Amino acid sequence: MLIEERLMELAIELPEAPTPLGSYTPALKTGNLLFLSGILPLKDGALLAEGIVGKDVDIDTAREAARRIVVNALAIVKETCGLENISRCIRLNGYIASETNFREQPAVLNAASDLLREIFGARGVHTRTAIGVAVLPMNAPVEIDFIFETNNKRATTGGCPYRELVTIFNPDIHHRRSIRLRGYDYSQAGLYFITICTQNRSCLFGEIKEGEMVLNDAGIMIKTVWHKIPEYYHEFNIHEFIVMPNHVHGIIQTISNPVGAGPCACPMSCPTRACPDVDGQIQNGQIQKRIGQPRGVAPTMTLSDIVHRVKTLTTKRYTDGVKNNDWPRFNKKLWQRNYFEHIIRDEKSYYQISEYIQTNPLKWQDDEYYA
Repeated sequence: MLIEERLMELAIELPEAPTPLGSYTPALKTGNLLFLSGILPLKDGALLAEGIVGKDVDIDTAREAARRIVVNALAIVKETCGLENISRCIRLNGYIASETNFREQPAVLNAASDLLREIFGARGVHTRTAIGVAVLPMNAPVEIDFIFETNNKRATTGGCPYRELVTIFNPDIHHRRSIRLRGYDYSQAGLYFITICTQNRSCLFGEIKEGEMVLNDAGIMIKTVWHKIPEYYHEFNIHEFIVMPNHVHGIIQTISNPVGAGPCACPMSCPTRACPDVDGQIQNGQIQKRIGQPRGVAPTMTLSDIVHRVKTLTTKRYTDGVKNNDWPRFNKKLWQRNYFEHIIRDEKSYYQISEYIQTNPLKWQDDEYYA
């Protein structure tokens, strides 16, 4: 059984790989060994618990924190070399922030060890050390580092090669936003060619017939949401666009930010005065609950904000379609977690990309997203 399938059986959903908290790399692969730096029990950017085990944190909460660390570790492994390329877990070192008289460090760490065995079977059996310490970073109750053995030196997942990790942390390689142009202001006026692909390249939005894209109900929904971008977000305009069976291509233009534009200035017909069908506002990539009415001038939005909102809204509406209209189900996520963009710098590039979008259905079988 594949590790991904085993995770689904256990109802474990891997988060985005946590980013480093200092000047180090979260993972380093040398030969067939993969070393992970110390990992904290973070969930949605916050610790599951804080304090000293045996004083501020009970043993059951500490054990849950240890399990969460394993989940975070697997997210890093998946991003680094792919879960299916792990041949075994070799070792883990567990650090438990402990009250002076606390003696149950092994029991806390057992939660991590047991989960690894549940996921990997015999390959999850490992050596380990459980150490009681006075305090841990961020006042975390538990921290664990790992050593895994991999099948090969250059692992691949889904046909996409993973780069060898280097000794010195390089944000252009290790940061999940590395496909964005570093230092570029995506809120400034300009034209951008955007591609958003479904998770696992699942064909959910229709099919190509005789060189033309025939949209199903889900594809029509995606097209409708995209075309409403300028209606709800006045600082953005849309140009050429197409829905393909498992991805969308489009050109988005950012214009000078008009006074009051943005989610706080949605038309009165929008019941939430933000993006429709979203329970709350999305700020900095997080859904925030509404407390009263939005006030003041809306913040400047970036290209990634718009893409995130398109993903959120279409996922919500697609989920409704699955429940109410028997649309094909998707596996956990409708869209891949990131997207691809190209900055259009001149008129020639603009017309070339526009033609590419228009003729994409004619070249479907040669498309890199063909499935």
